[in-house]
Amino acid sequence: MTLDPQPLGVFAAPATYLLLPDAEAHREAIAAVLDHGAWPDDAPEEWAFARHAAAGDARAAYDAIPDGPEAAYNRFLLVPSEEGYAALVGSANGAGLGLIRAVGTVYGYETEPLEDPADDWPGPLRAFVLATRAGRRLRSGDSEAGLADLEAAEEAARGEARAVAARLAATRARTVHELQGPSPALVALYQRADQELKQTAMERLHGLTLLGMGSLYQEMAEGKRHFLLEAAKAYQRASQIFTPETDPERHALALNNLALAYLAVPLTQASDKLRTAIAVQALRDALKITTRETHPEEWAATTLNLANALQHAPTGTPEDHLWQAVELYEEVLEVRTPESDPGGHARTLANQANALAHLGAFSRAIPRFIEARDRFREIGDEDAAQTVDQALAEIAAARELPAADNA
Repeated sequence: MTLDPQPLGVFAAPATYLLLPDAEAHREAIAAVLDHGAWPDDAPEEWAFARHAAAGDARAAYDAIPDGPEAAYNRFLLVPSEEGYAALVGSANGAGLGLIRAVGTVYGYETEPLEDPADDWPGPLRAFVLATRAGRRLRSGDSEAGLADLEAAEEAARGEARAVAARLAATRARTVHELQGPSPALVALYQRADQELKQTAMERLHGLTLLGMGSLYQEMAEGKRHFLLEAAKAYQRASQIFTPETDPERHALALNNLALAYLAVPLTQASDKLRTAIAVQALRDALKITTRETHPEEWAATTLNLANALQHAPTGTPEDHLWQAVELYEEVLEVRTPESDPGGHARTLANQANALAHLGAFSRAIPRFIEARDRFREIGDEDAAQTVDQALAEIAAARELPAADNA
């Protein structure tokens, strides 16, 4: 069996491994897929099976596979079996065999290590083989060799398949982030992936990459304005890709992270007050999506962030904001109970007590502080307990009363 081994490399598995029939006659259309990561408007009808596979409809894809030299290989991808893999290996050679062995590695049928792809193999195929080998090496703990393979895969794709290279750049940035943590070199990796993904139609991957880049900037920030603002920019762009209509959960996540980045910016410039207002509105918008009924955990985290923001945000009506915060903390306490989340319950109690103290409602603040302190001690968080003791002492001093355990 002779294959023209040019896997697509830009869609979710198994569509990304498919081979398109009559490739020689449709080189420009294939190039469009590899460069932009989307189907061309004038794709030939015999490619309908691949479109079905990319949309996640494996049954329709299988039924639509046209006869030809690629048919057995494409059918195996959609309905894999050990016998089917053995038949493919026995009938292929050269670059076609390299493709099949790489697919076999992904599917768990191939146990032998993959060799270096030949220089005369198509760039997308070399990229696929190297990326597949990288995955196996990373899973086995050989991170140095795995990352080297990922870098080589990206380079192999760059000249012939811009979208494949962009996907691999994003994969490499995410993998280095997970393995090595934040660094200036990683910033450069994310920036390159961002620039390359801009030129493709792979919006979901672009949005995920922007979320990762925002997270990186936040990790590096340590209160530094520049990094926090860069994080906010990345999250804002991600929120424009993941819209409330296309991906509401990730839209809400991006808004929540945007707000946290803005709220962490030191209040040293007049524009910082505007950013705080934007952060508060972003959290309110996120709560339109992550509701208590549909996303209780996300709702609790976002509501807590909003309450904290309202408590500390500069405003012309601080009492209004503080009372709103008190009410929001009360709602969170109904979800983060002492039984389900003792630490979260204690922290929320302490935050609510702090808001009440700022309002001068000491008779309500003190019991909450005491309960928070006792729960902190129950879970062994003595530092938090001492912070609460300090707050109680400050209230006692303000009221000219001796520090005590009750009011």
